[in-house]
Amino acid sequence: MVACVFPGQGSQYVGMGTALASTFPEAKNVFEEVEDVLKKNIFHVMANGPRETLNRTSYAQPALMATSIAVMRVLQSKMDFFSTIKVFAGHSLGEYSALVASGALSLERGVFLLGQRSEAMEKACPQGGAMMAILGLTLEEVESVVLLGQEKGVCVVANDNCLGQVVISGHQGAVEFAGEQAKKQGAKRCVLLDVSGPFHSPLMEPAQFFLEKVLHNISLTTPLAPIVPNITAQPETNPQALKACLPPQVVQKVRWRETLVHLHKEPLCLEIGSGTVLSRLGKRQPPCPLYSNLETAEHVTHYLRQQ
Repeated sequence: MVACVFPGQGSQYVGMGTALASTFPEAKNVFEEVEDVLKKNIFHVMANGPRETLNRTSYAQPALMATSIAVMRVLQSKMDFFSTIKVFAGHSLGEYSALVASGALSLERGVFLLGQRSEAMEKACPQGGAMMAILGLTLEEVESVVLLGQEKGVCVVANDNCLGQVVISGHQGAVEFAGEQAKKQGAKRCVLLDVSGPFHSPLMEPAQFFLEKVLHNISLTTPLAPIVPNITAQPETNPQALKACLPPQVVQKVRWRETLVHLHKEPLCLEIGSGTVLSRLGKRQPPCPLYSNLETAEHVTHYLRQQ
């Protein structure tokens, strides 16, 4: 059986989704629907750039969801794909992709919510915010250097991604100071991430409050298989519980290392959408199932031939 995982921000690139749309009408229809909902030329920017525009949160997040759902629609149209899925999960914005893919949200509602989320996060980004990946330390060791970073400003653990990879977030000076302390503690590398803001930190609270208002009158339905939310790292099917996880997700830690425990109970993990970030994280944490990325028309065609 299969675990389906959906990538987060940072996996976007110019050219994503173009071959998929030209090969499969089902994929093209998804991109057109996303553009209709958002009233933005998302697919044109995905196909042609410029990269600076695509990397903006308000473009990158809908583009990544669109690519993931386009792949899902193709698979659904060609085979009884849902009967193979045991669990869904998505990294940060990928959680919204998981909700749409699982049927808990319609594509229209999911795109609307993600559009609201991405714009709210973009507006909330303060000057001088940063995120940094720390490689080679345990979560507990990173938490100790984060405490030192807090002497300089906001500094928190943002993503507990897998064994040996933790991302921190907050004010740039605080994050950089924590990185210096991490190197003294034996970190292999400390890498500032090319992101537009200090996501999954208290600096995103304005976005959290905005999302609470947006979600007030929106209902979710029961997903076709359990979803593992980022902030609980526990499989969930209750629509109200899944909805309650969405606003605080922008300020709380992504508990992906703990999520992998549930995903790795299945023999195959499919990364649905752009890039291979989640596959690479998963392969670093045993016991590791087989990972496969389904993004391009070639990937999808090959997978369908194997079924």
